[in-house]
Amino acid sequence: TLFVEYGSGENPYEYETAVQTVSAGKSAKFKIDQLSPDQTYTYRVQCKPAGQRGPFAPRSSHTSATLPSENETFSFAYATDSHAYAQWAQNEFKPGGGTDASFALLLKNFENLAADTLKFFVIGGDWVMTNCHNCKGGIADDGVSYPTGDALSLDVAEQRYTKIFSPKLYGSVTKKLPFVYVLGNHDGEQGFTTGIETCESDSPTIKAVSEQARLAMFQNPANTYRNGDPLGRYYKLEA
Repeated sequence: TLFVEYGSGENPYEYETAVQTVSAGKSAKFKIDQLSPDQTYTYRVQCKPAGQRGPFAPRSSHTSATLPSENETFSFAYATDSHAYAQWAQNEFKPGGGTDASFALLLKNFENLAADTLKFFVIGGDWVMTNCHNCKGGIADDGVSYPTGDALSLDVAEQRYTKIFSPKLYGSVTKKLPFVYVLGNHDGEQGFTTGIETCESDSPTIKAVSEQARLAMFQNPANTYRNGDPLGRYYKLEA
């Protein structure tokens, strides 16, 4: 059972959302409104086990900034094709195929820029890798066993989303910097047949579980999209 409290300036927790109860391991979606442009807000989650008496317990506080007013300039970042899930070796999670130091530096740069420069960032695809027939799998550094190959069930697809957005990876950035994502050809929703890198044959299983996992984890940016598309797969940036 949880809610979000947030605010700015001398009233960092002036507002709060309605309380929700969600199953363990599932995402909750809160509407944050009454926000002003070009303003830094503090927020935190308050939570407790469902049905438990007593006060809520606060999680760590974070900050995030809103976009400036219309016609004002701002900066955002774009990063793509980390292929983070694909690389597994020596029982250790290694994002970027041995270039884990470069990937870690990228995330650290995003974190450092978030406070002063960036307003949001875009992940350009091939990050969750639900369509990845050569993913090695194995034991990750958190002690969890991850399957090899493609994600052929909803549980496996959600597991990959959870891993990629863990505090050690993109989660280190998303706690303080808003983001949107674009799907890559290895993110499952083009429906490539296992091991075949063409669009000539579809894999409905990978496509279906990839879509379900994404929509369960990230209902972003809204429930309705242009032309009635319920999947939110496309974005347009107006400058």
